[in-house]
Amino acid sequence: MPSIVRLSMIMKWKIDKKESGIPLGHYITRQVKETCSARSVKRMIEKGSARLNGKLEYFSSVKLKPGDVIEFRPVHDTIKPAEFAPSNLLYEDDILLVINKTAGYSVESSRSDRTSIFIPLRQMIPHADTFILLHRLDKETSGVLALVKNPDREKYFTDQFRNHTARKIYHALVEGIPRRKESELVNYLGVIGKKFSVDKWGPMPPPFGKKAITRYRILNKYKQASFLELKPLTGRTHQIRAQLAIIGHPIIGDTLYGNPYSLILPACRQMLHASQLTICHPSKGQISFAAPLPDDFLEKQSKLAFCFRSGRKIETR
Repeated sequence: MPSIVRLSMIMKWKIDKKESGIPLGHYITRQVKETCSARSVKRMIEKGSARLNGKLEYFSSVKLKPGDVIEFRPVHDTIKPAEFAPSNLLYEDDILLVINKTAGYSVESSRSDRTSIFIPLRQMIPHADTFILLHRLDKETSGVLALVKNPDREKYFTDQFRNHTARKIYHALVEGIPRRKESELVNYLGVIGKKFSVDKWGPMPPPFGKKAITRYRILNKYKQASFLELKPLTGRTHQIRAQLAIIGHPIIGDTLYGNPYSLILPACRQMLHASQLTICHPSKGQISFAAPLPDDFLEKQSKLAFCFRSGRKIETR
């Protein structure tokens, strides 16, 4: 019988007659009141942290019946960004700034957003408020992010992203093992709905869907997951996340496109990292910027590799 590596905890309860009629959210809140508020429990249920009789339950108001079995795995609502240090500055000149964005920072410039990457930038670089993003990274995605300092140079750089001459390389940990070692994913993507008040992208025929192309290559296989290198050839919103979900291999930790309850390896953010960006500089020609895999990513890799090598089973109970 294989030994078990416990990577997270699932709480489990069975409802008796005295507890019949209690809403699911109220019941769970009673059990975890020392660590979670009612509001956070409700959010976690809506994000897929609860099962009722073996099936995902997204409504905290559902009434419980005698014999019902509840399973609940608390997940973090947000990830606290690591300290943004001078070492996060990958490149700077009079025209361009390239940084290694840590997960948890948004790329919004609003002063009301306390997680905006512009907050630490303002503290380190004068007039950072005037810098213009050349591309975007999701809040939970880490890695290379480029900004232009001079508005007169904005078009020079944005044309490279628009014409797909700017080259990007991402790395991701995904659930399962893709059938092909390397392949090209081609889809037409459009907004197919909302989840957590965020637009969710998925397959949509043209002209409503926009063509998305991503090349991937498996770099490492684990027992229940894979480490991929990804090269997006287009720049659609949530492109990599949506395309990997479409082929049945969502990114570990992705609560929007994956199932947070069934994650192979629990993570408080999506394991997606923008590792490299290559663009043309007006005076230096083609130039590449690279950001190493962050510690939380390496930690997940180590756990997956350990379970794979030792033959141990990853279990979330």
